[in-house]
Amino acid sequence: MTAEAGTTAPLSVAQEALWYASRLSPNRLSYNEAISLRRDGPLDVAALRRAFDELVRRHEAWRTTFDVVDARPVQRVHPPAPFELALLDLSHLSDEEAEQRAVQLVADVAKVLYDVRRGPLVRPRLVRFPNDHHRLYLALHHLVFDGVIMSRVVLPELAALYDAFAAGEPSPLAEPAYQYADYAAWEQEWITSPRVARRMQHWRRRLDTAPTLALPLDHPRPEVPRYRGGVLPVALPVALVDRLREVGQDAGATLYQVLATTWALLLGRYSGQQDVVFATPAGLRQRPELEAVVGYCVTPVVLRVALDGDPSFAALVVRVRNELLDGLDHLVPFERVVRELRLDARSSANPVYQAMIVLEPAPVHADPSWSLQLMESEIGDAVGTTKLDLELQLDQRPGGHVAGRLIFDSDLMERATAARLLAHWRRLVDAAAADPSASVDAIAMLTPAEVRRELVTWNATATDTPPGALHHRIAARAAQQPDAPAVADAERALSYRQLDEQAEAGVSAAGPRASDATAPPAAASVAWVLDALAALKAGAAPSRVDPAPAGAAATLGAELGLGPADTVLALPATLSALPVAALWAPLLAGARVVVASEEDAADGTRLSRLIAAEQVSVLAAKPAAWQALVDTGLRDARSLRALSGGGHLTRALADELCTRCRVLWNAYATAETIGCATLGLVEPTGPVTIGRPLANTRAYVCDGAGRPVALGAFGELLLAGDGVDTRERAGATLVADPGGAGRALRTGERARRLPDGRIALERS
Repeated sequence: MTAEAGTTAPLSVAQEALWYASRLSPNRLSYNEAISLRRDGPLDVAALRRAFDELVRRHEAWRTTFDVVDARPVQRVHPPAPFELALLDLSHLSDEEAEQRAVQLVADVAKVLYDVRRGPLVRPRLVRFPNDHHRLYLALHHLVFDGVIMSRVVLPELAALYDAFAAGEPSPLAEPAYQYADYAAWEQEWITSPRVARRMQHWRRRLDTAPTLALPLDHPRPEVPRYRGGVLPVALPVALVDRLREVGQDAGATLYQVLATTWALLLGRYSGQQDVVFATPAGLRQRPELEAVVGYCVTPVVLRVALDGDPSFAALVVRVRNELLDGLDHLVPFERVVRELRLDARSSANPVYQAMIVLEPAPVHADPSWSLQLMESEIGDAVGTTKLDLELQLDQRPGGHVAGRLIFDSDLMERATAARLLAHWRRLVDAAAADPSASVDAIAMLTPAEVRRELVTWNATATDTPPGALHHRIAARAAQQPDAPAVADAERALSYRQLDEQAEAGVSAAGPRASDATAPPAAASVAWVLDALAALKAGAAPSRVDPAPAGAAATLGAELGLGPADTVLALPATLSALPVAALWAPLLAGARVVVASEEDAADGTRLSRLIAAEQVSVLAAKPAAWQALVDTGLRDARSLRALSGGGHLTRALADELCTRCRVLWNAYATAETIGCATLGLVEPTGPVTIGRPLANTRAYVCDGAGRPVALGAFGELLLAGDGVDTRERAGATLVADPGGAGRALRTGERARRLPDGRIALERS
């Protein structure tokens, strides 16, 4: 059917969503696409121009604009008109120069915003390359096309029309039976049917509990997305594609389903999740008579793939195949799913999925001189747009190979990170093709060099530490500087000699009050410090203050640059929660420790005065204590070296401390770590990390089987070495040390390794 020129028709559901998205973000380029139709050999330019005009005449979608009538968007079909299809002749240039010029030309065209009210929404450019090669580049707005119809209708029709006109013959094609307005009218009726209502219930059950894909990102997600994308080329050779087809045939699956399985596995490895959600486009032309309708007739179908149970790769392919078939059996426009689940489609991230995989079929066309390329990586990179965090777009090419592009949100991910991810995907593809019977947990993604870097290079922390228990080394410090001030509170002050002597005297026949040495003191005092040191001397102290922290304390003191010139302020709670940082490291370094009163520690204004009066240079506290100090008036302390440990340091709190203090350190410390296991300098921008392992301590980021994960990917933080208590104890989960003999502690923290070796926790 053909609409009368100038008449209006409703939009399809998918068009409506895209139209509203364009209205919300009028400067958004991510729906501007560019593809190329290619012909090798001599070209009759006049015949091609006539063929293209006839193609546009035949299909109303390509001469449609979009208007608003009675507050509703409508399609408006315009009468046919010839295009000015100028020829840009680059045949005098080298192949490389011609390619560069053509890419820039098309990118410049594709980056121009469309006026959907005025049109046109199709912008053709014809380019002649060296060696009698021609390309018809089409820049289009996604409102008027999809990839399926380009290979199924546009290329075959254009080739047939060109051949006929070049031979001086009339069009051999029958008039289209249906136009896009017919499809939109059918769809608007279809989506109100009971059948679609039942399908919506399926999606509610399937997606209500779906997790958000936790891809590791290099940068925080902006509040307002900018849809800026980077592009990397992808190519799979014929032999590999043939092997993947064989893997699919053995599992009763298609090439797409095999590739989607590798994609699911990659997303699982990078997110550290066993339940991953991503999408793939599916055609909404549900009736045979609508299959040749040109226009935007696709919708994302959401796949939720379970990776648990360690199946073989072949078995996982079957899971993915069944998930896809189930999704297609319940296919509805995704926009209605968003509405049904009451999700916010205007948020900075897609409300259901953040990653997608596309595999376009090879064009159905017998003439080898014509070809179609939808996934132009060079043009996509030059245009620089994206719709999602991550999208793998692939074409099946006539020669049997697969090519395409990986598109990533460049506001979230660095190009180097995307390139590393792509390389890991290719390793998964190669491994799956080589042995599909292997369990997915056994499929290697990392190179031996990457494994060595995680297990060895970033854990090369072995360091000789001076011998002797902690109390012996404090006694040695007392001998070196007997009259130097050691510890003080509001009531009294002791030199190093007095501290050592009075702690020795405290070891009475009844023994020290060891329990007091680990519990928060009722009133912070030098007495508590003496009790703790006396407990060490008596050898009767519990693990929190036993002699083991000597090496950890010396290491931490060295990292913080502690020395006799420093004054360290100890808060009451910090003495028990972080004794190595607040007490032992300063005393081993010969620094002076000032113990704050309960009243001073609870008031940021009073503490600020104490810091100034005592000329404090170092203060260690848990994040909660730091936040309380900031909230209660901690003022500028530019001479203060701040240490946060034993809790979650947020970026917001870090920013507050960075503006108030000279420098800020963040340490990882728990009940199972002897002092601090890791330490890192907090930068004014970027993620708040826990740094790197301290001397003789090892930190790994591993998967559930204890194997290293990819750089930047999420895994569990494991700790081992002298700085970690790996004795059997309630609540501690121990595993084999991934990097050597002995045991490692499972912390339960989701973490990732940054490119410079620092570790960031997911909660940061």
